[in-house]
Amino acid sequence: PAAFAFVQTSAVRAFIAALAPKQIGAHVFDLPGVVGSMDDVIAQIRHHVPAAALDATGPPLPIAADVPPSDCRPVLGDLPVTSLAEGIAATLAACGLPPSP
Repeated sequence: PAAFAFVQTSAVRAFIAALAPKQIGAHVFDLPGVVGSMDDVIAQIRHHVPAAALDATGPPLPIAADVPPSDCRPVLGDLPVTSLAEGIAATLAACGLPPSP
């Protein structure tokens, strides 16, 4: 499994909030996201593009998916968490693919 954050919503808002003049010092945060597997990602893409030729083979990348989210709210405010399904649908739409029925 890996952690996924839909950057169009969370990262952009986090970046803008971090530029606020009220912030003092340097902060490091893990942005809130959802945990899923590559099989979950492939299934969501195939939901919209059934003929997509996708697979995920080989050993998984050593990514720590179980990292507890840091509490970035005092510095960045409440950031949205987009579901994997919504994020993939929005990404495909941004690439010009029509939504699935």
